Amino acid sequence: MVAMVDGDIISKDHKKAEKAIKQTRNAVVKRLCINAKIDYPYAWWQGSEAADKIEFVDKFLGTLISVISGSKVRAHDHELEFIRYRVPQIVAIFGPKPTDMTADDIDSQGNWHFGEGDHEKISLLGSTLPVPSDIRSKDQPTKQEVIAMADAQLSLDNCPGCNGDIPFGSIILITEFAHLFPANCCDNMIWFNQDAETDLEGLE
Repeated sequence: MVAMVDGDIISKDHKKAEKAIKQTRNAVVKRLCINAKIDYPYAWWQGSEAADKIEFVDKFLGTLISVISGSKVRAHDHELEFIRYRVPQIVAIFGPKPTDMTADDIDSQGNWHFGEGDHEKISLLGSTLPVPSDIRSKDQPTKQEVIAMADAQLSLDNCPGCNGDIPFGSIILITEFAHLFPANCCDNMIWFNQDAETDLEGLE
Protein backbone atom coordinates (compact mmCIF):
# COMPACT_ATOMS: atom_id res chain seq x y z
CA MET A 1 0.00 0.00 0.00
CA VAL A 2 1.32 3.45 -0.84
CA ALA A 3 0.52 7.04 0.04
CA MET A 4 1.97 10.45 -0.70
CA VAL A 5 2.51 13.37 1.68
CA ASP A 6 4.12 16.57 0.39
CA GLY A 7 5.32 14.71 -2.69
CA ASP A 8 7.09 12.00 -0.68
CA ILE A 9 6.04 8.39 -1.24
CA ILE A 10 5.16 6.24 1.76
CA SER A 11 5.06 2.50 1.11
CA LYS A 12 4.01 -0.33 3.43
CA ASP A 13 3.96 -4.01 2.51
CA HIS A 14 1.92 -6.75 4.14
CA LYS A 15 0.41 -9.98 2.89
CA LYS A 16 -2.94 -8.91 4.35
CA ALA A 17 -4.51 -5.90 2.65
CA GLU A 18 -6.18 -4.55 5.79
CA LYS A 19 -2.83 -4.59 7.63
CA ALA A 20 -1.11 -2.76 4.79
CA ILE A 21 -3.83 -0.10 4.77
CA LYS A 22 -3.66 0.38 8.55
CA GLN A 23 0.13 0.68 8.54
CA THR A 24 0.03 3.18 5.70
CA ARG A 25 -2.63 5.27 7.41
CA ASN A 26 -0.55 5.37 10.59
CA ALA A 27 2.54 6.40 8.62
CA VAL A 28 0.59 9.23 6.97
CA VAL A 29 -0.69 10.52 10.32
CA LYS A 30 2.82 10.36 11.80
CA ARG A 31 4.21 12.38 8.89
CA LEU A 32 1.44 14.97 9.13
CA CYS A 33 1.93 15.32 12.89
CA ILE A 34 5.68 15.77 12.44
CA ASN A 35 5.02 18.51 9.90
CA ALA A 36 2.53 20.17 12.27
CA LYS A 37 4.94 19.72 15.22
CA ILE A 38 2.41 17.93 17.39
CA ASP A 39 2.59 14.57 19.14
CA TYR A 40 1.39 11.52 17.24
CA PRO A 41 -2.01 10.57 18.71
CA TYR A 42 -1.94 6.83 19.34
CA ALA A 43 -5.26 5.10 18.59
CA TRP A 44 -6.26 8.13 16.50
CA TRP A 45 -8.64 5.87 14.55
CA GLN A 46 -10.82 5.33 17.62
CA GLY A 47 -13.50 7.55 19.13
CA SER A 48 -16.53 9.48 17.95
CA GLU A 49 -14.63 11.34 15.20
CA ALA A 50 -12.82 8.26 13.87
CA ALA A 51 -14.76 8.06 10.60
CA ASP A 52 -13.98 11.69 9.69
CA LYS A 53 -10.29 11.23 10.51
CA ILE A 54 -10.01 8.06 8.43
CA GLU A 55 -11.79 9.74 5.52
CA PHE A 56 -9.28 12.60 5.66
CA VAL A 57 -6.24 10.31 5.87
CA ASP A 58 -7.46 8.12 3.02
CA LYS A 59 -7.21 11.10 0.66
CA PHE A 60 -3.43 10.63 0.83
CA LEU A 61 -3.62 6.90 0.02
CA GLY A 62 -3.38 5.45 -3.45
CA THR A 63 -5.19 2.54 -5.04
CA LEU A 64 -4.41 -0.81 -3.46
CA ILE A 65 -2.75 -3.09 -6.02
CA SER A 66 -0.64 -6.24 -5.81
CA VAL A 67 3.06 -5.65 -6.46
CA ILE A 68 6.22 -7.70 -6.16
CA SER A 69 7.98 -7.00 -2.88
CA GLY A 70 10.88 -4.61 -3.39
CA SER A 71 9.67 -3.38 -6.77
CA LYS A 72 9.84 0.33 -7.60
CA VAL A 73 6.79 2.34 -6.60
CA ARG A 74 5.39 4.55 -9.34
CA ALA A 75 2.87 7.15 -8.23
CA HIS A 76 0.70 6.96 -11.35
CA ASP A 77 0.26 3.19 -10.94
CA HIS A 78 -1.47 3.82 -7.61
CA GLU A 79 -3.39 6.92 -8.75
CA LEU A 80 -1.73 9.03 -6.06
CA GLU A 81 -2.74 12.67 -5.82
CA PHE A 82 -0.92 15.63 -4.30
CA ILE A 83 -3.13 16.60 -1.37
CA ARG A 84 -2.85 20.15 -0.08
CA TYR A 85 -3.42 20.79 3.60
CA ARG A 86 -2.76 23.47 6.23
CA VAL A 87 -0.93 22.97 9.52
CA PRO A 88 -3.83 24.42 11.59
CA GLN A 89 -6.07 21.87 9.87
CA ILE A 90 -3.82 19.02 11.04
CA VAL A 91 -3.68 20.44 14.56
CA ALA A 92 -7.47 20.68 14.65
CA ILE A 93 -7.89 17.08 13.49
CA PHE A 94 -5.11 15.29 15.37
CA GLY A 95 -3.97 17.74 18.04
CA PRO A 96 -5.23 18.42 21.56
CA LYS A 97 -8.96 18.94 21.91
CA PRO A 98 -10.74 22.07 23.19
CA THR A 99 -11.94 20.09 26.21
CA ASP A 100 -8.36 20.43 27.51
CA MET A 101 -8.42 24.22 27.11
CA THR A 102 -8.26 26.68 30.01
CA ALA A 103 -8.82 30.43 30.06
CA ASP A 104 -5.11 31.08 30.54
CA ASP A 105 -4.42 29.20 27.30
CA ILE A 106 -6.34 31.78 25.21
CA ASP A 107 -4.68 35.04 24.19
CA SER A 108 -6.18 38.39 23.24
CA GLN A 109 -6.17 37.46 19.55
CA GLY A 110 -8.33 34.40 20.11
CA ASN A 111 -5.48 31.91 19.74
CA TRP A 112 -5.47 28.75 21.82
CA HIS A 113 -1.93 27.93 23.01
CA PHE A 114 -1.92 24.16 23.49
CA GLY A 115 1.85 24.01 24.12
CA GLU A 116 4.77 26.17 25.12
CA GLY A 117 6.26 26.66 21.65
CA ASP A 118 5.42 29.69 19.50
CA HIS A 119 4.04 27.38 16.82
CA GLU A 120 1.84 25.44 19.26
CA LYS A 121 -1.27 27.52 18.85
CA ILE A 122 -4.41 27.56 16.75
CA SER A 123 -6.91 30.32 16.05
CA LEU A 124 -10.26 29.63 17.67
CA LEU A 125 -12.03 31.82 15.13
CA GLY A 126 -13.60 29.33 12.76
CA SER A 127 -12.98 26.42 15.14
CA THR A 128 -15.76 24.42 16.78
CA LEU A 129 -16.15 24.25 20.55
CA PRO A 130 -18.21 21.86 22.69
CA VAL A 131 -20.96 23.88 24.38
CA PRO A 132 -22.16 22.77 27.84
CA SER A 133 -25.60 21.18 27.86
CA ASP A 134 -26.96 23.66 30.42
CA ILE A 135 -26.14 26.55 28.08
CA ARG A 136 -27.69 25.29 24.85
CA SER A 137 -31.18 24.05 24.12
CA LYS A 138 -31.79 20.47 23.03
CA ASP A 139 -32.24 21.45 19.39
CA GLN A 140 -28.91 23.31 19.24
CA PRO A 141 -25.69 21.54 18.20
CA THR A 142 -23.38 20.21 20.89
CA LYS A 143 -20.40 21.67 19.00
CA GLN A 144 -20.63 25.19 17.63
CA GLU A 145 -18.37 27.24 15.40
CA VAL A 146 -16.75 30.40 16.73
CA ILE A 147 -17.96 33.03 14.26
CA ALA A 148 -16.77 36.26 15.94
CA MET A 149 -14.97 37.80 18.91
CA ALA A 150 -15.79 40.79 21.10
CA ASP A 151 -13.83 42.98 23.51
CA ALA A 152 -14.79 41.76 26.99
CA GLN A 153 -13.93 45.10 28.62
CA LEU A 154 -16.51 46.82 26.42
CA SER A 155 -19.13 44.13 27.01
CA LEU A 156 -18.87 43.26 30.72
CA ASP A 157 -18.74 45.50 33.79
CA ASN A 158 -16.93 42.89 35.85
CA CYS A 159 -16.03 39.21 35.79
CA PRO A 160 -19.05 36.96 36.39
CA GLY A 161 -16.72 34.40 37.95
CA CYS A 162 -14.81 36.40 40.56
CA ASN A 163 -16.53 39.81 40.33
CA GLY A 164 -13.15 41.40 39.66
CA ASP A 165 -12.14 43.85 36.96
CA ILE A 166 -11.97 42.57 33.39
CA PRO A 167 -8.27 42.28 32.44
CA PHE A 168 -7.06 44.26 29.45
CA GLY A 169 -7.08 42.15 26.29
CA SER A 170 -9.86 39.85 27.47
CA ILE A 171 -12.21 38.63 24.76
CA ILE A 172 -15.55 36.93 24.32
CA LEU A 173 -15.82 34.12 21.78
CA ILE A 174 -19.14 34.08 19.97
CA THR A 175 -20.95 31.15 18.38
CA GLU A 176 -24.37 31.24 16.74
CA PHE A 177 -26.14 30.33 19.97
CA ALA A 178 -23.69 30.97 22.81
CA HIS A 179 -20.87 33.19 24.10
CA LEU A 180 -17.71 32.10 25.91
CA PHE A 181 -15.74 34.43 28.17
CA PRO A 182 -12.28 33.00 29.01
CA ALA A 183 -11.77 34.77 32.34
CA ASN A 184 -8.01 35.15 32.70
CA CYS A 185 -8.50 36.86 36.06
CA CYS A 186 -9.78 33.66 37.70
CA ASP A 187 -9.01 31.09 34.96
CA ASN A 188 -12.67 30.19 34.48
CA MET A 189 -14.38 29.36 31.19
CA ILE A 190 -17.67 31.23 31.55
CA TRP A 191 -20.47 30.46 29.10
CA PHE A 192 -23.56 32.54 28.34
CA ASN A 193 -26.50 31.50 26.20
CA GLN A 194 -27.68 33.75 23.40
CA ASP A 195 -30.45 35.18 25.60
CA ALA A 196 -28.00 36.53 28.18
CA GLU A 197 -28.13 40.30 28.55
CA THR A 198 -24.60 40.91 27.35
CA ASP A 199 -24.00 43.96 25.17
CA LEU A 200 -21.35 42.67 22.79
CA GLU A 201 -19.14 45.49 21.56
CA GLY A 202 -15.88 45.54 19.69
CA LEU A 203 -16.94 42.67 17.45
CA GLU A 204 -14.34 41.22 15.09
